[in-house]
Amino acid sequence: MKTKILPFRELLESAPDAMVIVNQTGEIVLLNSRTENLFGYDREDLLGHSVERLIPARFQDRHLDHRAAYFNDLHARPMEASLELYAIRNDGHEFPVEISLSPLETEEGTYVIAAIRDVSERKRIEGQIHKLNLELQAKEQLQLLLDSTAEAIYSIDVDGACTLCNAACLRLLGYSRDSELLAKNMHVLMHHTRPDGRAYPEEECKIFLAFRQGKGTHVTDEVLWRADGTSFPAEYWSYPIFHNGRVGGSVVTFFDITQRKKSEEALRRSESRYRSITEGAPYGIYRVDQNGRIAMANSAFAAMLGYQAPDEVLGLNTGADVYLDSTEQQRARDYASEHPAVGYETKWKRKDGKTITVRLGGRRLPDDDELPGGFEVFVEDITAHRSLQKQFEHAQKMEAVGRLAGGVAHDFNNLLMVISGYAQLLDESSADPKKVVEYATRIQDASSKAATVTRQLLAFSRKQVLEPTVLDLSYVVKDLAKMLPRLLGDDVETVLELDPQVGTVRADRGQIEQVIVNLGVNARDAMPQGGRLTIATSNVALDASYYQGVEVPPGQYVLLAVSDTGIGMDAATQVHIFEPFYTTKEAGKGTGLGLATVYGIVKQSSGFIWVYSEPDRGSIFKIYLPRVDAAADSDESLQPVQAPSAGTETILLVEDEAVLRNVCRVYLECKGYTVLEAGNAKEAMKICQSYDRPIHVLITDIVMPGPGGLELARSALEIRPALSVVLVSGYTDRALDREAISFAKFLQKPFSFDALARTVRSLLDKNREILLIEDSKFMRVAVQRALTGAGYTVHTTDHGEAGLRAARETLPDLIVLDLVLPTISGLDVLKALKGDAITKSIPVIVLAALSEPTKEELLNAGAAACVENSKKLLENDSIALIHTVTQVAGKAKAPRG
Repeated sequence: MKTKILPFRELLESAPDAMVIVNQTGEIVLLNSRTENLFGYDREDLLGHSVERLIPARFQDRHLDHRAAYFNDLHARPMEASLELYAIRNDGHEFPVEISLSPLETEEGTYVIAAIRDVSERKRIEGQIHKLNLELQAKEQLQLLLDSTAEAIYSIDVDGACTLCNAACLRLLGYSRDSELLAKNMHVLMHHTRPDGRAYPEEECKIFLAFRQGKGTHVTDEVLWRADGTSFPAEYWSYPIFHNGRVGGSVVTFFDITQRKKSEEALRRSESRYRSITEGAPYGIYRVDQNGRIAMANSAFAAMLGYQAPDEVLGLNTGADVYLDSTEQQRARDYASEHPAVGYETKWKRKDGKTITVRLGGRRLPDDDELPGGFEVFVEDITAHRSLQKQFEHAQKMEAVGRLAGGVAHDFNNLLMVISGYAQLLDESSADPKKVVEYATRIQDASSKAATVTRQLLAFSRKQVLEPTVLDLSYVVKDLAKMLPRLLGDDVETVLELDPQVGTVRADRGQIEQVIVNLGVNARDAMPQGGRLTIATSNVALDASYYQGVEVPPGQYVLLAVSDTGIGMDAATQVHIFEPFYTTKEAGKGTGLGLATVYGIVKQSSGFIWVYSEPDRGSIFKIYLPRVDAAADSDESLQPVQAPSAGTETILLVEDEAVLRNVCRVYLECKGYTVLEAGNAKEAMKICQSYDRPIHVLITDIVMPGPGGLELARSALEIRPALSVVLVSGYTDRALDREAISFAKFLQKPFSFDALARTVRSLLDKNREILLIEDSKFMRVAVQRALTGAGYTVHTTDHGEAGLRAARETLPDLIVLDLVLPTISGLDVLKALKGDAITKSIPVIVLAALSEPTKEELLNAGAAACVENSKKLLENDSIALIHTVTQVAGKAKAPRG
């Protein structure tokens, strides 16, 4: 049933909310006084006006749509808090509202009754509640976060009262609930007393300084107190809390450092023990960085170098300030890296300049060390030890020398008796030719035995003159083995175990053969019932850890091993076997010089010898000779020896012993030679300078007062380049160097006159042939004239193709090659010669306008030497050429007369 709207006025006035009735066009037709009060309008200002006047402009368009839709679907709609609705007052102020709608059917038409409620206060309260909920959630999350940390954390206000604390704080301080700390003065609870028991005034509390001074504090070690009255060491931080620019308190973080202090104390004690061990050690200990700077050292190390305290050596560079030879530092480092357990010996220099011998051991420091790439080194001063060792060795040597002197006196007394006796018999039997010949032969035999003893003594003392060449030990042993059965007897089986790829060594072939023979004879005597002698060769690489009674430098060696199946030796015998005149054989069966000779030859050849033997188990001798990277020299010893012959050439004989010089002169003059005599090098040089005829051969003793034979030979060759040289000596302080061997023959005293005659004749009769390849006619004539004048036979060609053919056909002793040739360059000719199996061994001297790159390229291509090709050769200045040819090819036959 429809009613009229006016009766609703009284009903609207009794409603607690603002009430508005609008028609379908949105005009307000009725409102109550609460609406006037809520919106600030008079009733007349709203009646007849659109209800949109009460809605903010930004919502009006949307409201029109909502109003039209509602009138199309009329239904009661209660107030909903979930809707965000806003109204606007007359003064323009917007405020949140809730609205309920109810349709009203009247006689005048359909209306809508709207109840409007201001919810501003409720929204404000809800916002505060929401804010409080968020703060509570944040506080709970913060508390959860704080409780999950291991560090104790609490906050205080400006009065020192606790406002927050975490679980770790409660646990460390001995409390079970935060209420026991909140609002309590934290200084009074936990920081009230000093470690010594004295009261800790609050005004001095460093924790409170954070909010009093507005800056953080950090204390690394202080005492905090628990609830039960016990204390613990702690480290803490206190930082101010700022709010709106003002300090509102501070937050404190602390943790118990009891375990850390125990660890620090344990570390301190460990370091103390380490320092005690280090400082009390009798050995030097130091650490260096990767640049060699000393970063740590003990007192023994400082004292070893002559300093008063370790601080004085800190910062020293071991390479420059400690090692006598700075290059030794890197070698010691490499050695320590490869062999950390083996000591390295070297020389150091003290502060006062004195030299000490030390043994080093150590290790490279790992990358995570405070000195990554550096070294930790232990040092032992072995200077005194080495001195005592040398004294002991000297005492042993003097004992050996005493035995040597007795043995030499015994042997030479016997030989002198033989010589003296037969000389007397010879004098008494001069009328009987047969007895003269017999007695002279006996005297010569005794002299030969005396010479043998002398050679053995020189070998033992390492003073014999060696003529080292590059040898293939397998070849030498194989060649010598042909005569060993005759020497050793039929009941000794000789077995060869030779490495065909064995490396070469530099040694005197004759002396190496003597070593093998001596060891073979020694083995034979150790096998009276026969047995097996094994000789083996092989390549070996020895490292620093190798030690077999003797220290052998690391490197590449060739091993010569001689073993037998004889009676062997005990340890006591092995100690003395290399001493002269020491023998285990019965009287008359040995001189005691065989193994001493072996030892001397091996040491003089820069080698090492080691023996192992057991009674009834045989013996093995191992000889290590340094391996060289060179091809074996040609074996001239296999060439047939010509019989001595006479001659008419001129010989300069230089010997400081007048009797020996006289007997040699008489013999050479008997052979038809003209002999010029000199007692020393100065007299010989005067003869070389003043004698106006050719001198063909110089025979000189090596060891003489004043300048020696080597110096004389070199000086004489500068004056007379065609001179042939024979060096003679029974004793020298060093082996002949390769230059001396290249320009001279050598005779070991005592020598036979037959050997002297053969040596002289071989030099005079050996005429060297040279092939000259030179396209310039003038240069070809000049070089040919110079070489011919020096006694060489010279063949010539004017281009490379002809030179290659001539080299293959004539096989000259030497080729002199011009670098600049037509059609084929001298370099290509050189490469062709060295690539041909027939001509590759012929030495080649290249004539060229030299520069360092050119010379290096020619030598790398196989040239034996290079000579400057200049106008000097055309000007008869051929000294450099003749000198080079002499060094490379040897002496030519000198012109007679």
